[in-house]
Amino acid sequence: MSFRDVLMDASSSGYKKFALVSQIKGNPSRIEIYDENGEILISMYISVVLLNLKGKIDSDKLKIKSDIPDIGNSLSKILDIEEAPENMYNNILWVKEGKDDNKATLEFYDKEGELTDPKIYVRRFQ
Repeated sequence: MSFRDVLMDASSSGYKKFALVSQIKGNPSRIEIYDENGEILISMYISVVLLNLKGKIDSDKLKIKSDIPDIGNSLSKILDIEEAPENMYNNILWVKEGKDDNKATLEFYDKEGELTDPKIYVRRFQ
């Protein structure tokens, strides 16, 4: 399927934004989010770790917490997710400072406040 086909399918399905996940050797390597006109909104070069954690996130109540304002604010705006109150630790996507070559780590916490899969390491962000 071509990029044009994906754009047309997303548009005809009523989506205003869509994500493309590129892979290398069968593993996610980049996430790009586009608007309905095919303009790129965000691009993140990533690696993903699955820890076999089985928590459940209530996606309707998902909020974002960020230790890195530029990434957190961008994701909040693009994904239309509200920022979490300071003392909230459940149903969140937490953007944390990265280590070594990673600029950030994206961690998901379930409705019980427990870490759940996936853990996404962001190497580069545009």
